[in-house]
Amino acid sequence: MDQQGIIEGEPPRRPLARRTMLWAVLVMCGALLVATLSEAWTRSGVDAQMAAAQARNAALRQDVVATQHAVQQAQSPDAIEREARAWGYIRPGDHPVLVVPGR
Repeated sequence: MDQQGIIEGEPPRRPLARRTMLWAVLVMCGALLVATLSEAWTRSGVDAQMAAAQARNAALRQDVVATQHAVQQAQSPDAIEREARAWGYIRPGDHPVLVVPGR
């Protein structure tokens, strides 16, 4: 037996504790690295989806504006009268004139 009370031939326990602690720290660092990379990958996917949704929204806004403009034009009195006359309607008091090509 030596001075510290350890039997000869038995490995000291201090380096084993250090190795175990080192491995535990390495495992935790690895887990944190994997979690960080996973989060970054997920965020980039979400950012891409958000950019695509914003592009679709912008296109839909333009479509809504164009449709509102077309509705306003179609509801004007001139446009309504033009369409009605194209369908053969006449105003009360108008006298239709039929033009028959000569023979």
